[in-house]
Amino acid sequence: MKLITIFNFPNQDNYNKLCEWWLKQALHNSDVPIEVWYYDNINHLHYIPELWDKRVKVVQKTKVDISSILPENLVSEKAQHNVGFKLYNLCQETEPFIFVDADAIIMQDIEPLINASKDKPIIMVNHQRIHGHTAHLLFEFLNSGVQVVGDPSWLDFDKIVEEQVKAKEFMCPGTDQAMIWNYCIQTGYDYTHPKIGHKWNWCAGVVSIKEVYINHYWYKFKPWIIDCPRWEKFLGETE
Repeated sequence: MKLITIFNFPNQDNYNKLCEWWLKQALHNSDVPIEVWYYDNINHLHYIPELWDKRVKVVQKTKVDISSILPENLVSEKAQHNVGFKLYNLCQETEPFIFVDADAIIMQDIEPLINASKDKPIIMVNHQRIHGHTAHLLFEFLNSGVQVVGDPSWLDFDKIVEEQVKAKEFMCPGTDQAMIWNYCIQTGYDYTHPKIGHKWNWCAGVVSIKEVYINHYWYKFKPWIIDCPRWEKFLGETE
């Protein structure tokens, strides 16, 4: 089992610090190998060499052009990254892994995720009901920011794309997560796990609870936007 993330954020101070925070927390809350994937350049993170310990491997990955495999209405810059880079490369993995977005900060030991991975091929958490985003939807769908993959062969890129082409549109919010969700629906697969709930992929924009295991600062909920005290504490420790 290994832990994977992607550092393809803009070369900006806040994002660079966010990557540093992610890696620091991942090293503290796991004892598995960590892979940091990127596409073009990661040299702007040179100032955190003390965090690149022997468990961390930085890997440059390629991408596929999704305009040649998906309908035109599904192609966008966001989809090109999330599908053509993220989903495509995750589907190439051959050993078990846990994927955690680089803006999803690990707050607790990930051992429960590793244990749960033995129960099902892939486990993900349903998206929370968030006002202005998902509260109006009448169905549950997954958030692909945290993926526990005990059997990587389940992530078959060609089959996921095939089912998405049949669907003709994204049937839930998101791009890669919409495709994985559609694949689960079409194949009758239940991606949930009774022990892996919202605490393992918690939207940072929702009022925090006492125990959050992975705090996900997606979209407009970046820590510097919402004035997150955890973020401020981290910045204070690095000054």
